[in-house]
Amino acid sequence: MFNHTGDRQRQQALRRAASSTGHVRDEVQLSKVLASEVSRRLLELSLSQDNFAASCDALFGEPFPCSELMFKSPMLTDKTTIIHAALPLEPMLACVELVLGNDCTRTHDITKMPQDAAENLEQDARRCREHRVKSFFGWLRNAKKVRRIVKLVVNDNPWYPCGNNIIQSCLSGFDIRYLDWDKQDLSIYALEQKGVSPNLQELWLSWSGRDSALFGWSNTEHGVGMLKKLRTLYVTPNSSWEHEETDEANFELFRSILRKHIPNLSVQDSTGSYTALDDTESRSEAQGAQKQGNDWLDAVAVFKKALRNKLSLQQRKSMNGVVKVAIIDDGVDLEDLDTTDYIVGGWHADRKAPDHRHMNAWYFSEEKHGTEMARLVQRVWPYTSLYIAKIETRRRVFQSVAESAAAAIDKAIENGANVISMSWTLYASQLGDNNDGLSRLKKAIERAGERDIIMFCASEDIGFINNPYKRPYPATDCDLRIMKRVGSAGAYGERSDYVNPKEVDYLFPGEIAMSQKEICSGSSAATALAAGLTALILWCAALQTSPATLTKARLANTKTKLVTTGYDLPLRGDPLNTGPNESMTIATPISDRAMELPVHPKRADTKLTDYSWMTNGNPQPEPEDLNFQSHQRMCGLFDALRSSKENPLVNISPLLRKAATSEDPALELVMLCKVKAHEFFEKGTMANTMRRR
Repeated sequence: MFNHTGDRQRQQALRRAASSTGHVRDEVQLSKVLASEVSRRLLELSLSQDNFAASCDALFGEPFPCSELMFKSPMLTDKTTIIHAALPLEPMLACVELVLGNDCTRTHDITKMPQDAAENLEQDARRCREHRVKSFFGWLRNAKKVRRIVKLVVNDNPWYPCGNNIIQSCLSGFDIRYLDWDKQDLSIYALEQKGVSPNLQELWLSWSGRDSALFGWSNTEHGVGMLKKLRTLYVTPNSSWEHEETDEANFELFRSILRKHIPNLSVQDSTGSYTALDDTESRSEAQGAQKQGNDWLDAVAVFKKALRNKLSLQQRKSMNGVVKVAIIDDGVDLEDLDTTDYIVGGWHADRKAPDHRHMNAWYFSEEKHGTEMARLVQRVWPYTSLYIAKIETRRRVFQSVAESAAAAIDKAIENGANVISMSWTLYASQLGDNNDGLSRLKKAIERAGERDIIMFCASEDIGFINNPYKRPYPATDCDLRIMKRVGSAGAYGERSDYVNPKEVDYLFPGEIAMSQKEICSGSSAATALAAGLTALILWCAALQTSPATLTKARLANTKTKLVTTGYDLPLRGDPLNTGPNESMTIATPISDRAMELPVHPKRADTKLTDYSWMTNGNPQPEPEDLNFQSHQRMCGLFDALRSSKENPLVNISPLLRKAATSEDPALELVMLCKVKAHEFFEKGTMANTMRRR
């Protein structure tokens, strides 16, 4: 018989369980709705703080985070989105700053053109500019998934600004709280017509001087009164159609009208002018073009061309991030670089919410100095990975500057830099105000030295003038075993007149023609080239991790004789001796640092020069003697390459030219450098033995 009583009990239990589950589901759903509402209100509370800085503190905390929350372009171009494609951006950005230039017409002298042709060209330029800015905001909206921009600053073209429909299209879909679109007599009705800016809290308006614009803005139905959340209005007079007294009277009338209808609105006359950076003047023109060549740079170009022709694009890209140069300077303008594919990140020292129209970012260089240094590193080898650490380089005796330099070195260490380039000088304050900062800088340099990061700093370009009250850092009071001072050499390898030979360890070219009209000069440029050459050698060594570059005998044995050098090398420890299934350690681990490099795509087998005759049957060197990721090895190589005892020019030209003729330029250069370094240390060992005798 069936137990109907038991069945009924089970059915009742199931109904109770279902009822209970539904109740729990309702509670979970209610909790999600409640959490969402709480999050929304907290976000709105943070966005509605008294000012932009307070909102940033509430939203992002202190210290202010870096690049992921900001975007700045000194001049919006067709390449801007491509150049910044790899830049990580959050759905909510703290600040976006753009400059809409007139680059479409800079290549033409419109003053020499007929009026109709000039006007047509300007109109074409305007359409080009409008398409570009629409595409940029579309890129933010669709590719980067940006939804909120706390502050937006756009420096429009003053003569042919964007139309209202373009501005509406750009702003549509973004939650913006602070807006400064620098277009004269901007239509507020156009902003609000399609609900583009319902949450605006502060607004900057550029006034042409026409009273019609003021009274249009004061209209309660189609003007400022439409912006219900607006708290502060800044009006900037840019030109005057009336007498100054009339303008003042009109503005006071405008203010009184708004005060009457919107008593809580603060109206301010923002007379602080702002001049956008003109990229036509971003690089200094030389007083006279440098006509003579430079054998050092010519040799670099010959080797670079030979090596690039041997490598596929996939091979070059596979090396991205393997060898990193940290450029500690005033930032880098990405638009001015030959390539941005190998920028691996950045950091800047300013850790507070950006000031209005003065947003700070590592991918923006006020003085263009850091940009030139990055270009010089790329001139040696454009596939070197760059990490950009931005510090303040103008206020040279401030405590904060020295501290920011120390923090920048720590950031370079944290991000795995192999080389650090410092083309700047700080000074000790006569009052000792920045002693603590300089002490931190020295300790940061020591920490980098413990990890065998190769560091170069620029010598001070003051010739033989010696001021005991103005000691340059980091060129003085640093451990010269881990920090090398670089000075400038002329086109023929001679020491530049402004370089004190007692204050430098090496000379590199420092009077460099960047173009027909541009010359970058000084020990700063020489320092960047020193970092670039170091990275090139490390890069070529790291490239040898490909199994195709290893002979069958080397793959079969853990220790075998290299026919090309006559050296017995173990697989681990030497960049040229890595098995096919293991990562390569480019540097013998020092302290807690051991940089592991990935195995890269295969390269064709090559025929190499036989250097075995140079060893003369001497005992084989230790593996660390062949390791260039160390101060001792790399500086030993540079010492061996000095032109003479009196002239410390690092003359790598013969090695580069010889390696360029090889079937495998990268491996050939590494082998030539190793033999040169081996000879240097062998001579040093023999000299020490003779002294002991």
